[in-house]
Amino acid sequence: MVLGDLDGDSLLDAVTIHDDVALATVLKGDGKGGLRPLGAPVDLGRRGAKAVLHDMNRDGKTDLVVAVGGAVAVLLGNGRAGWAHVPDSPFPVGRGAWSLAVADFDGDGRSDVATADFEAGTLSVLLQR
Repeated sequence: MVLGDLDGDSLLDAVTIHDDVALATVLKGDGKGGLRPLGAPVDLGRRGAKAVLHDMNRDGKTDLVVAVGGAVAVLLGNGRAGWAHVPDSPFPVGRGAWSLAVADFDGDGRSDVATADFEAGTLSVLLQR
């Protein structure tokens, strides 16, 4: 589960990843510790594990990045807790990529993604163009 303001109301919302199905559930926070489902589950395309909320395209809206086995799914947020897959997502990485981190790894001002590919015994880095 990851927490962030997904709809611009300054309250924490949550995204939960289901490792047994290729879905993520978005939960709306009420500011008092309560959460309720917000819309239908999001189709990740593959079973997911680790998720990060981050503004990948610098539009001021929270995006969702998920390690989905041997790939990384990137979904752009619309500021109302809705998502759209980035073209060509999920992006292939090493086998067993069940963990990831988002940072500017090459110093160009854009967010990149790194995965720990457990089954392949490698590290993959996806540099944003």
